[in-house]
Amino acid sequence: MTGKERILKTIRGEKTDRVPIRLDGPFSMPWETIANSRNSWMRNDLLLIDLHKYYVKNCEIFPRTTLPGSNRFMINNFDPGRVKETFKHSDTYEEFWDEIDTPKGILTKGARRYKNDSTWWTLKYPVDTLDDVEKILSIPQDGPEQKYDKFFEIQEAAGESGSMTVLVDTPMIAVSSVMTFEMFLISTLTDPEIIEEMVSVAAARQKRNLVNGINAGLGPIFRIMGSEQATPPMNGIEVYDKLVYKYEKEYCDIIHEAGHFAQIHCHGNIKEILPRFLEERVDVIDPVEAPPSGNVDFIEAKNLTAGKITLAGNIQFDDLENSTPEKIEEAVKYLFSDGKKDHVIITTSAFPTTFLTENMSRNIRALIDAGLKNGQM
Repeated sequence: MTGKERILKTIRGEKTDRVPIRLDGPFSMPWETIANSRNSWMRNDLLLIDLHKYYVKNCEIFPRTTLPGSNRFMINNFDPGRVKETFKHSDTYEEFWDEIDTPKGILTKGARRYKNDSTWWTLKYPVDTLDDVEKILSIPQDGPEQKYDKFFEIQEAAGESGSMTVLVDTPMIAVSSVMTFEMFLISTLTDPEIIEEMVSVAAARQKRNLVNGINAGLGPIFRIMGSEQATPPMNGIEVYDKLVYKYEKEYCDIIHEAGHFAQIHCHGNIKEILPRFLEERVDVIDPVEAPPSGNVDFIEAKNLTAGKITLAGNIQFDDLENSTPEKIEEAVKYLFSDGKKDHVIITTSAFPTTFLTENMSRNIRALIDAGLKNGQM
């Protein structure tokens, strides 16, 4: 059975030969993609190189790309000529600054990435006060048509070893990411009408991108990301319903009508919103985090979803870094401790953004081995 077949059959609830094993980050890419990546640490990490070969040889991969047009400047499709970009480089970091010329004034954003790290750290958000909201909403949607070449390049490189995943920002995260997170959370309570208007605008733009991407041949898995910013304790369930649920449900309907699969990526406390996932007819959720990182045990989540959703979970990132191979195997075996292996994908809650440690390398290999051994049907 090919990796692609194993993944899709698992999501459909059909019989397979083994539970799929999903490793994210650099493991979600064919080596050809990593070799051309700007993240030079990946190409220079000998532990990663060895482990990547082992994973690809023995497991399926989950290659991914971001939905074109899904940038987080309120998902704007603006003329690139409106942005003045400035890049700075040093021995320890690279930095960019954007000046966005809007009809109502200039907005500025800055970010920095340190050497041997994949994470971009925001230095300046474009929205400093709610007065800046008018500026970002005033940007004309006059940009060029989106291109989908990258998706098809990765798909071709992956072949039958895996099934393509398209990353789709939930509209709310397009709003929360243009201001400090503290400002966003406070504004959902003090100025809910403004936040709701911004999310509504972002949702309409993202819907356009989603429909265009599907029509261009993207699929079959669409992974909607970012909703944990509105789940308890970040916000109440009523805020989740207004800013997340109604839009994600519409997206899931669009995805399903095209014959594809909807996956929700949501960290933290998901127990309260599992009923929403069932109503949305979500096909896959990841991760499934037990306390203290989340509030629902994997077996409990199985019982609550009753085989209607494929659960992708869950070895915590901290355990990859600090645990032992023996404990990692026990954690993998626990996923099947109820005797059920259908609708399960073995995965982790997160993945490293810089060089692997010796211990993490051992534990990732232990996860792969435990999945291959204990995931047989």
